This record gives sequence, C-alpha cells and structure tokens, in this order.
Amino acid sequence: MVLSFTDDFQITWADPARAGESWVHDRLHAPWAQPPLTQALFDRIMAVAFGVPTVFVNSYGFMRNFGPPRATPEVEARGPIPIWDEDFEPHVRLACLEMRNRDYEALSTLQLAERLPQYF
Repeated sequence: MVLSFTDDFQITWADPARAGESWVHDRLHAPWAQPPLTQALFDRIMAVAFGVPTVFVNSYGFMRNFGPPRATPEVEARGPIPIWDEDFEPHVRLACLEMRNRDYEALSTLQLAERLPQYF
C-alpha cells in the first residue's frame, strides 16, 4: 500500500488515489510507534474486527474510515449484551485461556514463528 515514506511523512502510495483519502492516526489504540510484530497484529485485528485498512508510516499506525461498524439487524433485534454474553464472551474466555496456558517455552524460536499466523 505504501511504497516509501520520509521522516517528515512524505508518502509514496502504490495507488496514487490513496493520497486523496483521509488517513488518521489512531491516538486511542496506537498512540506510539509500534515495532513490526505489533504492527502485524494491530493490522490484522483492525482488518478482522472493523474491516479497516491500516498503514504504518515511521512506525505509526494510520487508518482510513475507522470506527465501529453499524449494528446489524440481528444486533438491533437481540441487543448487544445478550449477543456478547451468549455468542462472543465464551469464545473469548476460551481463547484467552488457551493463550495463557500454551507452553511457549517448549517451542523453538522457529516453531513459535511458524505458529504466529494461527495465533493471530
């Protein structure tokens, strides 16, 4: 997406039309420069959770049209709290439990690197 950039945030876009879009630094979720692995994780989360494209310039994350998506008809009908309690929270708890209980120390650096995509 970004071909090159300078320290003063001059950006060369792969698609020049991107230069005319509004790209905003998300000070709430990414207030500081992020290392490459954090960038990959942040980019994936924003893409999956919000469908928002993210670019990193000088290690700072910028997003276009970011914000929560509009509520679906199902959310409007059931309400967000029952959907969270019944559909999402059990899966989040299980995922967190699995992450905390993995034996990362038993993995070599290569094994851990190979598993990162599935962990994301």
